[in-house]
Amino acid sequence: MFGIKSKAKRRLTQVAALGFAASAAVVTLSAAPAQAAGAPNCPNGNICMWEDTNYQGDRWVNWKPDGPNDKHNIDGWDGDNEISSVWNDSNYAVILYGNDDYTDYLLCIPAQSSARASLGSGWNDEAESAKTRTVDHCYN
Repeated sequence: MFGIKSKAKRRLTQVAALGFAASAAVVTLSAAPAQAAGAPNCPNGNICMWEDTNYQGDRWVNWKPDGPNDKHNIDGWDGDNEISSVWNDSNYAVILYGNDDYTDYLLCIPAQSSARASLGSGWNDEAESAKTRTVDHCYN
């Protein structure tokens, strides 16, 4: 009788441990995509812009600047006035503008892996065009 209770107790302990391990695995697996979601998917040397914050939603801009003072209109009714996050991996600072003709200065994003995961309330969904600077920084 003592051996049966001992076996049952061991079995119950094993089942409980297996259940704990399975639930820990589910928690770990479900947490992984949330961490990966914040990493931008933008080719080296490019300037990328997304519809949503944290580099999510449609990537409307995937632009490799040709050099300083290179201009880029954010095309279409789907792209312009839809930008909420920006990643700049180019060698140039990039200026965002509120109009298609590179007027109505919004903000500047420095070169080399500089990012704005959220453009914030003042600039969100406002950009219509962008232009690279002759330098890699935003200050004069």
